[in-house]
Amino acid sequence: MKKIIGIGVAAGFAVVAVLACSSGGGQASSSSSSGGGGTDAGPDVKKDAPVVVPDADTCYDDTNAKAFATAPPAKGQNKCTGTMVADFLAACLGSTGSQQKCDEFLKGTGAAGAGTKACGGCLLGPNQAGDDPKTFPQPVLISVGDSVFLNGGMCDALAVGAPGDCADKAGNEAICLLTTCETCETADRAACINDSAAKEPCKSALNSDACNNAVKAAQATADAKCGASGATFEQAYALMGEFICGAP
Repeated sequence: MKKIIGIGVAAGFAVVAVLACSSGGGQASSSSSSGGGGTDAGPDVKKDAPVVVPDADTCYDDTNAKAFATAPPAKGQNKCTGTMVADFLAACLGSTGSQQKCDEFLKGTGAAGAGTKACGGCLLGPNQAGDDPKTFPQPVLISVGDSVFLNGGMCDALAVGAPGDCADKAGNEAICLLTTCETCETADRAACINDSAAKEPCKSALNSDACNNAVKAAQATADAKCGASGATFEQAYALMGEFICGAP
């Protein structure tokens, strides 16, 4: 089982969340968190107000299932330097980030220069008005609601040279499972994803045994490029960003 790890981003705050398993090789989750941007976290809630937390059954929504409309995955796209990969994390997801810093990075209007726009597109996929998804390979990060997840299965398949469309299928498996469980609280997401994998439409989106076995047979290679079990979000993100968006 491949653990999907991600950061919840809401009201200017980045929170690294322990997330759920889907299929594939091993990547661990982080339980640390970081405040960001000094933005208002939202209105106060009365202490005696009832709190309704969706469970794995009530937060599952098959009508919300999505698939990538992007081009197939690709490694070594030469869109980012190592510094850019780190700068995106700091600007958009880190404790010192802000909406302005993130916008400047994604638009290529910051002090680092216009090149950050292409880097942001590789890391996050199409994100600006007018972007054509078909000109962007599957991204490093999967954005779902107020959270951002690592596209780890896709990276693993690319890293080991899994045959055919294994990498593309891995990414589409992840986005289907994550979007059907988009409204789940973190504690309920694991159960929801496991349930979603057994139902349509995501059951048909699951990667094949042949693809999963190709990754398992070369797990050390996948771990070196995409992060091993026990890696934090930041560690795996840095590896994936360099492997997928860096120089060949």
